[in-house]
Amino acid sequence: MQELGLSIHRTDPALQFPYKIQDHTINSTVVIYASNDAMWTRAMKFLLTDLKWVIAWVVKYGVQHTGTPRTTSWTHPT
Repeated sequence: MQELGLSIHRTDPALQFPYKIQDHTINSTVVIYASNDAMWTRAMKFLLTDLKWVIAWVVKYGVQHTGTPRTTSWTHPT
């Protein structure tokens, strides 16, 4: 997911995920070593929210074969 976000961000710098993904953490919640179900559930909620943003971006703008978006502005998915 982190690589996908970086790829889209290179194409459209206006896109910023609501929850930062870095290494094995999402919004400062460690995913790989989640010690309890609540922590794991919260991390997956963050991941699914970021995925929703990716899907909304692709649906709204798409990516042409050249790898560039049809437009370059980004708005919050509704």
